[in-house]
Amino acid sequence: MLLEAQSLLNFIAVPIVKIPEGDWLFFYSKSGVKHFLAQLKDKTSISSYKIACFGPSTGKYWKRNFGQNAHFVGDGKPEHVPTEFKKALAQSDTVVFIKAKHSKMSVQRVIESEFNCVDVIAYENTIRTNAIQITTPDIAMLTSPLNADAFIDAVLDYKGLIITLGSTTSSHLKKQYNMDSIPSELITEQGMLDKLVQILGHNERLI
Repeated sequence: MLLEAQSLLNFIAVPIVKIPEGDWLFFYSKSGVKHFLAQLKDKTSISSYKIACFGPSTGKYWKRNFGQNAHFVGDGKPEHVPTEFKKALAQSDTVVFIKAKHSKMSVQRVIESEFNCVDVIAYENTIRTNAIQITTPDIAMLTSPLNADAFIDAVLDYKGLIITLGSTTSSHLKKQYNMDSIPSELITEQGMLDKLVQILGHNERLI
C-alpha cells in the first residue's frame, strides 16, 4: 500500500493589530492558535480571557504551545459545539473568535443572537496556485472544506473513498459536489487514522 501526504493549501498570517476586549478567546483550529500565538508578545496580556477550542486537536495544540488547558474544548462537531459552548457562557460574556479569513463561523453564527461576538482574523488559507500532482488514490483523507476543494480540483472525476475530519467537510462535499464521504467519529488526526484502519480491515483489496 502506497501512502502519500501533500499540503494542498497555503497558510498566510494576517497581522492582528489589537485583541478586542472580551471574556473568551475562541479558536476554531490549530492554525488559528498557531498564528495567534506567533503574534502574541506577552502571554500575560490574555490572562483575563478564558480559552475555548472547537475540537480536541485544537485543545491539545493550545495546551502544548501555551502550557495551559483550555477552559472549554468541544467535540469538533458543528452540530454539538455551539450548544455545549453556550452552557459555559454567562449572558453578559463577550466572545472573541480567532479565525481564518474565510471561516464558516459555525459556532459564531449560532450564538451571536444571544451573546456578544467579535471577530479577529489571524490567518488566510488559500488553495496552492502552483501545480499539484497527485497520484489518484484509492482513499483520500481530507481535513477541511477548502482542502476538499483543492483535492477535487487536482483529481478530476475522483471515484475512490473519502475520509473526512468530521461532518463539516463531509457536508461540504455533499452540498458542493454531491459526493459521499465517511467522517471520522473523533475530530482528531487519530480519529481519521482509526477510521482508515477500520476501512482497511474490511477491504483487503486496498491493503
